[in-house]
Amino acid sequence: MAGEIRVQRRLPTDDAQSGRAPLDAPAALDAFDALDGLAQAVLIVDRAAQVTFANRAAAALLVQPPGLRESAHGLQAYSPTATQRLHALIANAAGGGPRMRGGSAMLIERTTCGMPLQVLVSPLGAKRGSAMLMVIDPQAAQRGIEQRLIALYALTPAEARVACEIGNGENPRNIAAALRILPSTVRTHLHHVFAKTATRSQGDLMRLVAQLAQLAHARGD
Repeated sequence: MAGEIRVQRRLPTDDAQSGRAPLDAPAALDAFDALDGLAQAVLIVDRAAQVTFANRAAAALLVQPPGLRESAHGLQAYSPTATQRLHALIANAAGGGPRMRGGSAMLIERTTCGMPLQVLVSPLGAKRGSAMLMVIDPQAAQRGIEQRLIALYALTPAEARVACEIGNGENPRNIAAALRILPSTVRTHLHHVFAKTATRSQGDLMRLVAQLAQLAHARGD
């Protein structure tokens, strides 16, 4: 939607033709409030991929650089091919077919260099005609870990970025290329990280970053 993303709460109504019973409004609002408080981006869409609910995290995600956005034609991915696949998964999930009981997943590229979004598509019941999307942003998770490293160990932003890249299994040469800095600069940052975090090797640092990632996951960050 142009200009503003709004958190929507559209309650299903009784439909005589479909035979569906009306959803209890207070219970629905409680459910929406619970979803709204999640740090994870959650969307509820109809068969045509039109958004009927977006929690605050999802609303923020939809206005970020290309990856997933809302339009008059429903949710749109970065490429037409990805959009077609996303719409197909949503239609299948909203249809409530037996194959979709466990849901499905896909990656959505944001830019040529950004980490793709991880989208999980799940049905909301056999006859509701809606699907739920949970969108995981790996870059947001990494930013959260970087902030923890800065807060807990007084790392600089550059040192925290290098520490996270090491934690992801990257080697210093690749990190230098990705960050467009000299390998010697990466080694200097890494030396400071070892000193500040009381780690002695890249393996130690990888374990520390993994522990912080597990903590973030447990907290729902």
